[in-house]
Amino acid sequence: MVGPSGSKSVTSSERPPLMIRKLRILLGLTFLLGILFVPDVGTAASVVTVRVAILSSYDGKASDDVVAGIKQTLSPLGSGLVLTVYPLQKSADKAAQAVAGIKANGADLVFALGSLALESIADELPDLPIVATMILREEDIRKYPQATGVPLEFSVQDQFKWMQKFLPAVKKIGVVYNSDENQALIEQAKLAARPLGLSLVEKTVADPKDLPDALEGLANRADVLWGLTDRMVLTRLTAKDILLFSFRNRIPFVGLSESWVEAGALYALDRDYHDIGEQCGELAMKLLRGGSVTTLSPQSPRTVVYSLNMKIARQMKTEFAEPLIKKAAKLY
Repeated sequence: MVGPSGSKSVTSSERPPLMIRKLRILLGLTFLLGILFVPDVGTAASVVTVRVAILSSYDGKASDDVVAGIKQTLSPLGSGLVLTVYPLQKSADKAAQAVAGIKANGADLVFALGSLALESIADELPDLPIVATMILREEDIRKYPQATGVPLEFSVQDQFKWMQKFLPAVKKIGVVYNSDENQALIEQAKLAARPLGLSLVEKTVADPKDLPDALEGLANRADVLWGLTDRMVLTRLTAKDILLFSFRNRIPFVGLSESWVEAGALYALDRDYHDIGEQCGELAMKLLRGGSVTTLSPQSPRTVVYSLNMKIARQMKTEFAEPLIKKAAKLY
């Protein structure tokens, strides 16, 4: 639309979203004040606020580290940032109270730590941009069109590449899983394995009592047993069967976390939660500067830490490269 002077005017529908206009003003003011503003009696600078909320489903060091990483990355927003943290303590009532608080106070963006946090805010405020983490799988974030983030599960490509670093001779990867939960992931794994010269040896279980037979079906057929998150296969009740099978057949088991390595897995990949917070903060800054959730896909954790069980390695007659040993977060 052309105005009386011949210049192009901007209609309200062409303006950037309010959140983006506010951030541009905030950053502009921060720059000008840092260079030009000289304090004087009776002079005050107005600060445009950017409101951000963090909903945390969990308590503990991991979530504290994520929050610390977020705060560090948002620190350039300075005094214009109004950041509110809502600890949900796995309580649906606290989640409802947090959502009510966000509705009352307003927010330009929300960080959701955990499934309870994500589901609570996404269903109630479907137009509010969300950066989510402390959630296992990417698809659990993608099902909300206003959400992006950093799921905790490493891509199967990354898992297999690390497997080849630890166990260069491995060719056949044994895996036991429940197809209702993990069939799609297994199909991804097959595609990821082929270019790396790997193949999967699969056994499905429909009931926990089928696990011992399924494991025995991998004896003499698999070079390694790959542990993936599965509510039927990998539980506290099945851990003993899995680790005994691994030990008796000298087939190393790749665990899900450091606790599995302590119990008898050969190694496990883990996350740097502070860096995950920084990653989430970087996504948030892109959104606050005008980016769209539709162009910011969920990202795998970019930093890998790991633990090794040296005792199991000796029993399995496996030797790790010295640089891998030196960089391990924990040795058992």
